[in-house]
Amino acid sequence: MLRFAAESLLIKMSECVDRIHKADPLFVEAHPGLELRPLQDTRNAVAHGWDIVDDNLVWSIIEMNIPVVALKIRQFLDGDDSTLEGSVDPS
Repeated sequence: MLRFAAESLLIKMSECVDRIHKADPLFVEAHPGLELRPLQDTRNAVAHGWDIVDDNLVWSIIEMNIPVVALKIRQFLDGDDSTLEGSVDPS
């Protein structure tokens, strides 16, 4: 049950990235420090490689990577994008 919840979270997060991309096609590439593209890649691996995905790897992503990405997004939304290593100034 926990596995399906973790996979669902990754899929929903990727859907958010897709919506951002549809609204502003350059945003994801312009802000690599937010690590949005890897979210989409992870979703694709989970959704399409469901029969070969390592459950421990999925849990590791949920446990270690998602909190870091969430913090970066929160900082960006709060106007503090100075900590986003690899970000490109969109102006």
